[in-house]
Amino acid sequence: MGVINIEDVRPGMVLDRDLRPPQGRVLLKGGQAVGEEHLRICRIWGVAEADVRGVSAAQAKQSALESLDPDVLNILRLLAEWRFKATDRRHPAVRGLVRVFLERNARGLSRACAREAAVRLRGPKPTPGEMPPPQPPLDCEEMLGREQELASLPAVFNEIVEAVKSPRSSASHVAEVIGRDQSLSARLLRIVNSPFYGFSGRVDTLQRAVAIVGTIQITNLALGIAVTTVFSGIPPEFLDMRAFWEHSVSVGVLARLLATHVGTGGEERMFVAGLLHDVGRLAVFRNFPEHARRMVLLGAAECEPMDALERREWGVSHARVGSLLMAQWQLPENLQRVVDCHHAPGRAEAPAEAALVHVADLVAHALALGHSGTRRVPPLDPAAWKRLGIQPSLLPSLAAQAESQMRDILKILLDDDA
Repeated sequence: MGVINIEDVRPGMVLDRDLRPPQGRVLLKGGQAVGEEHLRICRIWGVAEADVRGVSAAQAKQSALESLDPDVLNILRLLAEWRFKATDRRHPAVRGLVRVFLERNARGLSRACAREAAVRLRGPKPTPGEMPPPQPPLDCEEMLGREQELASLPAVFNEIVEAVKSPRSSASHVAEVIGRDQSLSARLLRIVNSPFYGFSGRVDTLQRAVAIVGTIQITNLALGIAVTTVFSGIPPEFLDMRAFWEHSVSVGVLARLLATHVGTGGEERMFVAGLLHDVGRLAVFRNFPEHARRMVLLGAAECEPMDALERREWGVSHARVGSLLMAQWQLPENLQRVVDCHHAPGRAEAPAEAALVHVADLVAHALALGHSGTRRVPPLDPAAWKRLGIQPSLLPSLAAQAESQMRDILKILLDDDA
């Protein structure tokens, strides 16, 4: 009767047509009933919609909302009002994200748990007298100098940078350079063998990984992974580092998924740009903790976008600090430019790439996939959304697919089983 969003499909509904993921193979034939396991696989494989017999899209959407506790929904709606205050909720994409946020967080929650979730997702509220006094503008030159002394990049990092720059770098040479760092090599192979790539056979060597994924793609990925090892010593009361990397990995995964869906290419480069988009904020937390602490509290107290608050308070945004830091590390210029413009994609030299990270960042914040110090959702640039040409109906499956891949990669990057 109608094509409905996969998040509105319920076990027992009967398909009108075959259910296929983007890869093309049939997951479930028309005329069969959908089960819980089918829905789980659909979310992992990025199936956005299903043609269901006897149910319209409007009926399915209403049924999904009616299955949720209205008191729980009201608690989360109040939270959504606060979290989405800095962006235009009239935009179809933002409306869609609010709905996905509500449904994903309300499902199966009791009222007591909903209140706890609301406190956790909003973060600490500033108390009277807690706000540090205004700080002088950031001295970027001083900060970059400190970072040059503090940064403990892997020994092979500069060799990988040179391999990226050289048009003569062969697959075997790149594999040999990366292979000199056993920890980096192990993480790379674990990612290549994870559902992030979904290869049918196991990839046992770096040489094979380079051959299958590509020389430039693997070196970009290696650089991104190497940078995640740099930052330590940031006080946990200032920033939850697990939440930071959860957000950053989510943005990387979402940017890569969007690049695949839109067909822009450069998927690994987009993953690395998303992964590193907020490293400037880490540099500020490490070198100017009072500046950073004041910014976190201001972000909770005011609804002005965080990057605007930074320019007002610091004289520079975390995006610009990140791009300067990446330039110091000699990372590829296209990555520097995307990071610099991820809050203002319209002024980027490659606006399509900046739009991918911009939208990915918005989605990750909207769905509360970690955080980077701010709990509010940044504004959406409507032109960036329009440039990508995607529909809000894609958001639920995109969110589910991204969260699944993010969990896998986070375990690998942090080298644990969290």
